[in-house]
Order: sequence, then C-alpha cells, then structure tokens
Amino acid sequence: MAIMKLSRKKHCAEDSPVYALDLYDLLTPMKRSKREYTKIDYAYDLARLYSAGNTELEDGRKLRFDSIRDNKKTIRILDSNNTEQFISTVRFCK
Repeated sequence: MAIMKLSRKKHCAEDSPVYALDLYDLLTPMKRSKREYTKIDYAYDLARLYSAGNTELEDGRKLRFDSIRDNKKTIRILDSNNTEQFISTVRFCK
C-alpha cells in the first residue's frame, strides 16, 4: 500500500524501496497518533526487526533494510551488538 501511495501513479516494482520515515508518516496520519507512537518508538521497533535477522513474511517475501546517503531520511538504531546503524529504506524482496 505504501509503494502505491508514494509512487504517485507511476508504475513501481513490488520490491521497490520505501523510505522508513515515509512509512512512519503513513502509519501515523494524525497528530494524536504521532504523539502516542513517536519516532523514538518507531526506531525501537525497527531496531528489533533489524536484530531479528532474516524476517520472512507469510507470503514468502523477506524484509530488507538499506541505507543511502540522504542523511535527512535516515533513522539511527542500535543493532544487537550495540553498533550504530543507519536505516533509510525498507524493501520487501521475494
């Protein structure tokens, strides 16, 4: 759903990367929900998914985190070794 909404009527592949911060904005459309589920909470949840390793969904797709050089859209997390990681995009790969 996020890929369709963010592509703005352009055709995109199913495994197109989506910015993690854009996903946060889609998950929290109202100010009240942003107050209840802050970016810090979101970063914590992303860190837990990142530490889980190869996360596979029910339909067989795998969750993959990527980082790019656009520092405005990165989220800083700590992995299981307490090493700082920067996540920019989320991709669902087959």
